[in-house]
Amino acid sequence: GTAPTLNVPERLQQFDNAWYGETIAQGRPTKGMPVWGSVLSPQQIGDVVALIEAWRNGEQVVVGDLASLLRDAAHALEHGETGEAQELLEQAVDAAEHEQAEIIEEALAALANGDVQEATHLIEQVRGVSDEMPMPEVSPPSAQPDPGVSHVLEAVHALEHDEVDEAMKALQEAMGLLPPGDLFEAAEHALEDVEGRKPEEALQVLLDALTAANIPLPEDNTTPETTEPGPSAPGTQLDPGVSHLLEAAHALEHDEIAEATKALQEAMGLLSSGDLFEAAEHTLGDVEGGKPVEALQALLDALTAANIPLPE
Repeated sequence: GTAPTLNVPERLQQFDNAWYGETIAQGRPTKGMPVWGSVLSPQQIGDVVALIEAWRNGEQVVVGDLASLLRDAAHALEHGETGEAQELLEQAVDAAEHEQAEIIEEALAALANGDVQEATHLIEQVRGVSDEMPMPEVSPPSAQPDPGVSHVLEAVHALEHDEVDEAMKALQEAMGLLPPGDLFEAAEHALEDVEGRKPEEALQVLLDALTAANIPLPEDNTTPETTEPGPSAPGTQLDPGVSHLLEAAHALEHDEIAEATKALQEAMGLLSSGDLFEAAEHTLGDVEGGKPVEALQALLDALTAANIPLPE
């Protein structure tokens, strides 16, 4: 719904300038307010806070164009807030042309006489003319995301493609750039999930946080599947974790125990939780237990079940 009119001194007394500056910069994503710190410069945020301070002090400040003032006045009347409507209309008089200003003054007179219906009618009459001039729009925060948000989006892309190392790197860089807030906490949570071999949970945390912050998701965004990778087409580059499993199988076939152990350890550092990870863990246990034949068979069975072509 439409947010309540802000320029009411009684409301503004509840918080100080520091609170408003922080709220504008960091947003309130969980409540639908975007993060504006990535769009507005510190000077621009300071200007907004200065405007709020003027309102808090009861000063008359004309902001926005005539259309926005009239729209807010009409909204205030719809909710029975005649005092706010009167204040907005008084500002609108200063922003209006001669003929429009006269109609707005008639609306103010109607309000003074308690005739809300007539005042609303007159406001709509002026709006019908002023709406022909569209009010300027500020690009949403997602138009040019700050570097921290960009790294979060990179992490999402990496997780969607099972690139765990790239996701961890992107999340660490994001946490070094993001201000404290919901997105920072989501990046921190996602990093913990990735380090805990829970990439699916990490991806969902990031997607939820980006959606709450009204940041458009990458076009190829998909919810992760729990199925293992299918057969690779000729020439397709395998996931690094799978490649290490194939190296381990090749090493076991040639009784190269040390090489197999190293490949399995590297595979476990790259694979997400699932059947292949459990197979690598099981195989490593067999190798360390002096059972290379059983290890090789367990590994070949897991690769076959995952439809991964075995080395010839």
